Amino acid sequence: MKRLMANAAVAALVAFGGITGIAASSDKAEAAIINLGFAIDSSGSVGSSGWNTQITGLAAALDSIPTSGANQYRVGVVAFNSFARTIVSPTIVTAANIAGIKNAITSEAFSSGGTFIGAGINLLVSDFNAAGYQASETSLMNVTTDGFSSPTGDAAARDAALAAGWEGISAECIIVCSTENSGGSQNLLNTVVSPVPALFVTDTNALPNPLNQSFVLKINTFADYEAAIKAKVGRIVTDTGGGGPTTSVPLPAGLPLMLGGLAVLYAVRRKTA
Repeated sequence: MKRLMANAAVAALVAFGGITGIAASSDKAEAAIINLGFAIDSSGSVGSSGWNTQITGLAAALDSIPTSGANQYRVGVVAFNSFARTIVSPTIVTAANIAGIKNAITSEAFSSGGTFIGAGINLLVSDFNAAGYQASETSLMNVTTDGFSSPTGDAAARDAALAAGWEGISAECIIVCSTENSGGSQNLLNTVVSPVPALFVTDTNALPNPLNQSFVLKINTFADYEAAIKAKVGRIVTDTGGGGPTTSVPLPAGLPLMLGGLAVLYAVRRKTA
């Protein structure tokens, strides 16, 4: 009987799990993959100085992405002007490769041209598909630009991304989005970001949840870009689970009461045995 009661107590502990030394053997829940695509402007109006500010700022912002924990973050980076080119093929960020990813971004040379945001969106979709992207995964795209391109081409690219399963596209608009009603703002709000209606945001401390709300973030100068993209990436990480480390399950509030009941039952059975 004593062995039976001891086994019952252990079984109760194992059923609740997460208790040091007695926890049931269980594999960590499969990590969710969060896809983050970044398209940055390499058009002539950006210039080499603006380009360097963008790539330095984006590389610094990636420090916010967890390299361990409950979620995995797959990052891909492209640049666009009249065409688009891949800077970082979609890669799961780890402690071992984060430095290499950042170096690939900051080493990319400036290449001038026109502005076709849709080319960047299309290339991100293609690159992620090649990397094994699944439509069931959480996927967010981010566009940085100081201009705007053909509304028809941008809208078609946006719609294709949504059809492929991307959940949201938001943008940072540098310089040209002076007001919500300016041409650059309206182009991005109406033909690039999604879902609509989108918000026009001017405060990096009041960014919406990108999983629920698309937006255009106004950035006054290239010098302000790094702080803005750091805030944006930080908000994305927070809203997608933060990638915090897996911890033991806390002791359930009702477990001590249950164990107390087992102890009483054992004492009664021992007395009457």
